Amino acid sequence: IRDSLSSVSLRGAALSGCKLVRSNLSASDLSDVSLAKCNLKQVELVGTKFHRTTMADTDFSKARVENSDWRGARFKVACNFSDTAIRHRISLAELKAGGLVQGMNTMGYSCSEAKAAGYSVQEAKAAGYSCSEAKAAGYSLHSLKEIKAAGFWCSEAKAEGYKPFECRKAGYSY
Repeated sequence: IRDSLSSVSLRGAALSGCKLVRSNLSASDLSDVSLAKCNLKQVELVGTKFHRTTMADTDFSKARVENSDWRGARFKVACNFSDTAIRHRISLAELKAGGLVQGMNTMGYSCSEAKAAGYSVQEAKAAGYSCSEAKAAGYSLHSLKEIKAAGFWCSEAKAEGYKPFECRKAGYSY
């Protein structure tokens, strides 16, 4: 669909697999909507309400999100917000409260910002930050056991200077 759906109310709808690429949903009400595996690339979402909307595996890349309201939005599976101004609409702490982990690094948030918003080192790893980024952000990765417990690969531990015998001792296999 490449039509104008501006000012439409989809409150409470369940949309799965929808393709709304380059559509206009500005000033629409998407409150309490369930979005699953939807393609919303380059969609106009100016002034759109997303109150308590649940999103899973939805692509918002290059969407215009100015003045949209994301209060209570929930993120169940990775959503793509690359090349959007989402960080000006919703704080990283609100994204965390909504359950967003994967994809926050593609939105331009640093690992330090993730730590400040309360993300665990395991969540930072799941979001795609490297072991060295996590260490630089101040996560406690002072031992190889902490690095392994966070879910980082042996190759990442080696890149941090740990030797093969140290990796084996920490439980990595070669």
